[in-house]
Amino acid sequence: MTDTKGNFDEIEKNFQKEKRLRENFNKCTLSDEKNISLTIKMQRTDEKGEPRYTLTICGDGKVIYEGIKNVKVHGMREFFIEKEKIKEILDKLEDTYFFSLTDYGSSEGVPTKGRDLTKISVTIEDDTKELTFPSDDAEYSGLTQLGDFIDSGVNSKQWVS
Repeated sequence: MTDTKGNFDEIEKNFQKEKRLRENFNKCTLSDEKNISLTIKMQRTDEKGEPRYTLTICGDGKVIYEGIKNVKVHGMREFFIEKEKIKEILDKLEDTYFFSLTDYGSSEGVPTKGRDLTKISVTIEDDTKELTFPSDDAEYSGLTQLGDFIDSGVNSKQWVS
C-alpha cells in the first residue's frame, strides 16, 4: 500500500521550500537589500577529460574559483564581480525557469556514469535549489547555456582554458 499522506507531505514540503526560494529570489532581484543571504555554486565534472572546477558566487560579489583537473590554473582564487553581474545571473536563472525544473541527478535510472555533468545550486537564506544535468545533452541546452553564462559572468576562462 502506498503512503499517500507521506507523499503529500513531501510534495507540500517541496512546494513551501520553492515558494520561500521564489519570495527571497524576488527580494534579491528587485532591490539592493543587503541582508539577503545568496550563494550560487556551479561545479563542472571531467568524465570525458573536460575541465573540472567549482565556482562559488556570494551575494556581496565575492567569487571563489577552485581549479581541480584539466584546467589552466589549479587551486583557489578569490576575486569580486560587480553587483550588476550578479543581477544578470539571477535574471538568467529566472529565464531558464531554474526554480521550477526537476533535478536530472535525482531521476532514477538515468545514466550519469561517463557523462560530463554540471551541478548548479542556488542558496537563498536557508533554502537551496540544486540541479545536476549532462553538459552534452541537447535536452538540457537551456541549463548548459546558463552554466556558460555563469562562466562568462565571472570570466572563469582566464583560469580554465
